[in-house]
Amino acid sequence: MFRHTYATVLKENDISLKAISVCMGHNGTGVTKDVYINLPEEIYDCEKVIGNFIIDILPQTDFVFDIQISEKDLLELLPQKVYNMVG
Repeated sequence: MFRHTYATVLKENDISLKAISVCMGHNGTGVTKDVYINLPEEIYDCEKVIGNFIIDILPQTDFVFDIQISEKDLLELLPQKVYNMVG
């Protein structure tokens, strides 16, 4: 479920399908698109159900990770071998 959410949120934030596929370790964009990217309504419905569970398991802290990273920078962080495998 979290992989679906992850992929969907990245896509909603204009990250390319190729970059999402690489991050998820897929050999192509088809699986990412057809299996992991869901309609936003489905994702937000899930949040209502698991919201309290997430609060319970996450450490309680005031620190917020708010790091902006461009798709170009993200792809530079990935191993070149993995990036070149995705078509």
